[in-house]
Amino acid sequence: GAIHAKKAGEYVISCISVSNENIKATCNVKVSDPVIPVTKIELNKNSLDMKKDDTELLTAIIVPDNATNKEVSWYSSDSSLVKVVDGLVTCLGEKGDATIICQSKQYPDIKGECIVHVEQVIIPVTSLSIKDGDNVISSLSIKENQTKTLSVDIKPTNATDKTVEWSSSD
Repeated sequence: GAIHAKKAGEYVISCISVSNENIKATCNVKVSDPVIPVTKIELNKNSLDMKKDDTELLTAIIVPDNATNKEVSWYSSDSSLVKVVDGLVTCLGEKGDATIICQSKQYPDIKGECIVHVEQVIIPVTSLSIKDGDNVISSLSIKENQTKTLSVDIKPTNATDKTVEWSSSD
């Protein structure tokens, strides 16, 4: 006869001869829970704007909620710019774009993504000093047709753009 599993568990199926009830057969049956596949992975954020050393936690939303295997793997398309460990995104680089991917371990074609835009931190120049050798100067005397090489001391030393333009009043 045909059997139809209705619920997970362990069962015994028996059959008895109608003409001789001493003749029997049994079969142990184990019914497992049905496999409910992951059909979609969404992330709590579709995009992030980050700067170097920022961190952000992404959360995977597995659809359906009662999927049998909810295990995921996390990846970064550019691990030198941003890394991800269990959804925790850490910005390592200065500027660029990367994609964080959360992928079903059982169904690798099912994934959620978040685009990360890394913006460079702009550190402005706060002061300039003209130097003659190692000495900061505010005035200089030189003779006609003499050449002197001066330099500029830029603060802070890690300013983003250290470009200067020199000019003369004459």
